[in-house]
Amino acid sequence: MQHLKDAKGDKPLSEELADVLRQIEPEDECFALQLEGHYKEEDIQSRGADALSKMDKTRYRALLEANSLVPEDKALVFYIAQLSRAVQQAHKDPKWKAKYAFWQDYDRKDSVSWYSVDGKKYGDAVRTMYVNTNDSPSETAKTE
Repeated sequence: MQHLKDAKGDKPLSEELADVLRQIEPEDECFALQLEGHYKEEDIQSRGADALSKMDKTRYRALLEANSLVPEDKALVFYIAQLSRAVQQAHKDPKWKAKYAFWQDYDRKDSVSWYSVDGKKYGDAVRTMYVNTNDSPSETAKTE
């Protein structure tokens, strides 16, 4: 997001984030904060955003604080989404010995489960609007 690249760093983080939130227009794409932790579905359903740990909770709280500083029509609505990918592998030649095996993708299934920040499960979908541009949360951390 270009808005974040323009931040100067001379204000408290919540105020800088609030300035960014005020610039978001309805036609802007949705965005996601990729979490570093791995969370069980039971924990999200029972505790919601309180299940977040360490840096994830700090980032979420910073966004909540910034969100409270913007007009209601610019405020974000938060959700928790669990993205999943299941890949079945198939061997090219089943007669090969295991140490010489050459594996290839056989089938791939992507899905997303949506939750409220309180942990209420909204449902599952086979696709999402969010396009992951980072391979790992550590890449996000390096750019912050």
